[in-house]
Amino acid sequence: MIDFESLIFNIDIDTRCIPRPGSLLVAEPFLRERYFHHAVICLVDYEPKGSAMGIVLNNRTTYTLQDILPSVTATDAIPVYCGGPMSCDRLYFMHTLGCLIPDSREIIPGLYIGGDFDTVLSIVNDGYAVDGHIRFFLGYSGW
Repeated sequence: MIDFESLIFNIDIDTRCIPRPGSLLVAEPFLRERYFHHAVICLVDYEPKGSAMGIVLNNRTTYTLQDILPSVTATDAIPVYCGGPMSCDRLYFMHTLGCLIPDSREIIPGLYIGGDFDTVLSIVNDGYAVDGHIRFFLGYSGW
């Protein structure tokens, strides 16, 4: 007879995997910490034996982009997410628009962070689709 209870938490984790930009970190399921409860974090920067920066991808706030930036004239509410507990007074954005947003930095193929914010505002205010292409975050996670 198989003892399923002992097998469910017997997970073989490959410890040879080295975190790198674009890696996803998933919070352990029972973590009750405010910023990281059920969090999925995308690593943006990582230095072995140094620092790391990531953005929590799935912690939606009650704010919209229109609440934060009066210059946003788009009529559809654009959600803002909590990227983590560091620099919560700064707005970050990740996107799939690549070279359409000058000065953006590719984290992994097809996923970018930052870039020229005036261009992003133009894209938003001109009514182009944001959902699935640009996500906005207050703060970041750092170690």
